[in-house]
Amino acid sequence: MGLAMMALVGWLATGSVATGGVMALVNTLIGLVMYVLYERVWASISWGRDETTRVNQRWSRR
Repeated sequence: MGLAMMALVGWLATGSVATGGVMALVNTLIGLVMYVLYERVWASISWGRDETTRVNQRWSRR
């Protein structure tokens, strides 16, 4: 839904369907990359966690 809406907004703003589609794809890729980076940063911060929680989380990823 978000991809379609961004493509529509891009199309209305530029008058080009191709440009609107590219804008929607770029927006989606930027959002995905930022989400992954955000999650990795917060996963590396151990505020409020005890040592057993971190050990259990590492073990469950294997």
